[in-house]
Amino acid sequence: MRAAGFARCVIEFDFTNWISGRPPNSAVWLFLMEQSDESKLLTEIRDLQREHLAEYRKVTEESLTLQRRAVTRQEQISKLYQRVVIVGGVVVLLVIVFLVYYLSSFR
Repeated sequence: MRAAGFARCVIEFDFTNWISGRPPNSAVWLFLMEQSDESKLLTEIRDLQREHLAEYRKVTEESLTLQRRAVTRQEQISKLYQRVVIVGGVVVLLVIVFLVYYLSSFR
């Protein structure tokens, strides 16, 4: 990592020296500045990863909460559906019994 930073500093030195006419010791300053910038960048990356992980945990927890609520709601609806089917079956059975009784009374 430092070798790449150093090469970048030398290129910056040559380019900026050509444009602005900085003295030769500015290459050392740019190298030290590059190391400082790298540590700041690494710190910023670490902080962003921590924030991302915290947000990921928050979203995952919300998702799990929503899934739990959905499962609970599905269980309630399935129980209601079972009751409706049982009541409907009883009503159909009563109608059939009534029709059989009613039709047999005409004989």
